[in-house]
Amino acid sequence: MLTRLQIRDFLLVKDISLDFQRGFTAITGETGAGKSMILGALRVLFGATLTEQMIRDGAERAIIEADFQLAAATDVRELLGDDYCDDETTMISVRRELMRGGRARGFLQDRPATIDFLRAVGERVMDFHGQRDSLSLFRASRQLDFLDAFAGTSELCERVSRQHRMRADMLLKRNELQSEVQTRRKEQALLAYQLEEIERLGLKEGEEEDIASRLKKLEHAERLSLLAGQIAGLLEQDDTCAISLVGQARQLADDAKRFDEHFAPIASELEDLAIRLRDLSSEVAHFAEQIVADPEELELLRQRAGTLSDLRRKHGIDIAQILQQARRMKETLAALVDMELQLAKTDKELVKAESLLTSLASDLSARRHRAAAQFSRTVTESLRPLGFANPKFEVKLDSPSPLEVEQIRRNGADQIQFLFSGASGQPLLPLSDVASGGESSRVTLAIKSVVAERMSYPLLVYDEVDLGISGRIATAVANLLCELGRAQQVIVVTHLPQIAARAEHHLQVSKLVSDSSTVTTALMLKPDERAQAVASLLAGSEVSSSALAAADELLHSRHPSQEQAE
Repeated sequence: MLTRLQIRDFLLVKDISLDFQRGFTAITGETGAGKSMILGALRVLFGATLTEQMIRDGAERAIIEADFQLAAATDVRELLGDDYCDDETTMISVRRELMRGGRARGFLQDRPATIDFLRAVGERVMDFHGQRDSLSLFRASRQLDFLDAFAGTSELCERVSRQHRMRADMLLKRNELQSEVQTRRKEQALLAYQLEEIERLGLKEGEEEDIASRLKKLEHAERLSLLAGQIAGLLEQDDTCAISLVGQARQLADDAKRFDEHFAPIASELEDLAIRLRDLSSEVAHFAEQIVADPEELELLRQRAGTLSDLRRKHGIDIAQILQQARRMKETLAALVDMELQLAKTDKELVKAESLLTSLASDLSARRHRAAAQFSRTVTESLRPLGFANPKFEVKLDSPSPLEVEQIRRNGADQIQFLFSGASGQPLLPLSDVASGGESSRVTLAIKSVVAERMSYPLLVYDEVDLGISGRIATAVANLLCELGRAQQVIVVTHLPQIAARAEHHLQVSKLVSDSSTVTTALMLKPDERAQAVASLLAGSEVSSSALAAADELLHSRHPSQEQAE
């Protein structure tokens, strides 16, 4: 809902600040006073062309800004996202500025915003009727919204939308997973071959070092045997071996300690040394026994060492790294198995999601078809008082059969078109082909009045709804606008007293002309000021007492729906 509009230095407007209320607001004023400037400012605010010629003479820049109250649940919030709007945000502020030189800027919540973004926001907060390219009812998606409101299928349509989004997310996940599986499958054969080669060799941690040690021992077996024999001889086997000499020294120390106790620890250490030398002699003897020249084992070890060397050169890494690589290969192959299982699971879930989506969309189509004929008849009846000789309205609804899941969109699988004929003999044509702006406004007014209590609209702005009508038809249009205003904010530019009198709020636009300038002003009228404004619509500039009386009667008359509401 529009709550505030401020216009500065735009066309003939110097500075206008207006507060708007919920309900039906009529804008009146003499021809050329500048009523279109108010609506033009709203259009410019949300992306219409802004040129330097629109800056008021003598000013450096034009500024238009407005505040809009958001409903508790609105698609504007979804569009804005958390960057501009959270759950506690109840108001959005929009501003456009144009400086001399042609540089224009747009702002939303005091943050820079592109023209395309402002247009997208504008489509959700305002619905213009008068400029044909801005009528939301010309769009098929919006027409489905109205049929769903009439049929009571809006909630079902939302379920289809959620399921469609869920299916799209699942399909994206499934395709990404399938792509990854296909990529890994291409690597699988090479990985499996490399892993089989590594595992066939039975590699072990530290194997290279162990083989090098054993090769060194076997290749020098004879030398090792000779050296071991020599060590054994020196320790114990020769006449002057170390053990014999230490034994002799211990005996001498034993004799000496009888005369001097200082030799006692020496004798003890020599005895320990003799024991240690015998142990060493045993170790050497045992080692010598193990040294056996084995040409066959030597050859096998040399072959194994060559195999490992070739493997290192092939992979460019050492054996420890090759084993690490083998573990990663196993993990990769295992992950592929897990991915394939996950892909199979996702495929099953996708089938279920698509089945549910198809079922919901089929149910939605069936209920829409059942309601379409009644909706057509009801809108046709609403059109009869609005100045059409023999109106006919028809909902053309096409649904695929059999229904394939790929044919389902966010709002279902149905193709819709609103068709209209204003008189007998005229063919039914798409609503977008209605010739006159006034006619199209009255048609959309009739459609919206049918579902006024069942759906919410953005701000409705009518600029041409009273073109070519008067008398009884004007009263009928005024009554419909009044009913619509009970549930929605409606702003209407009008020249007809019947429509202005039925409004809850009245904005009068005037043009002040002086020798130096012409300025457009606008003022929200108080209740006791409205009679003069309505009377001027009846009688022109010369307002008589009879015109005032007629205006007062119009203002105090009540449509049956208003009386019931009171």
